[in-house]
Amino acid sequence: MIADLLLLADALLFLAMGAILAVFPAGTISALGLPAGQQGFYRRLLGAVLIAIGLALMMNALPSGLSGLGLDGAIAVNLSVALALAILLLTGGRKTPARGRRLLWLLVLVLVGLSAVDSLLT
Repeated sequence: MIADLLLLADALLFLAMGAILAVFPAGTISALGLPAGQQGFYRRLLGAVLIAIGLALMMNALPSGLSGLGLDGAIAVNLSVALALAILLLTGGRKTPARGRRLLWLLVLVLVGLSAVDSLLT
């Protein structure tokens, strides 16, 4: 029950991140203070990958009988994304506006926190 709720929270987080990158216009990215890529191709590709991860997580969270990533997969995905974001912020984050850096650090903390809670349940 609690594991399903955590998987659903993970899924919704990844679906939201993917939608922001893949679907929303570049102006939304700018308004959030995130760095805009030169071309929309890579931003949309990353958004699609995040949506796929979110859907895989949701498959496990909902009582559909489908098998997705599960808690172990969610922990791996969350920590991988958090680590990649943290490295980007520490090495090249000065180019990102302060508003965007705060948003990304908050995302790192949320991902690490979800992973910690997920790991308590496995």
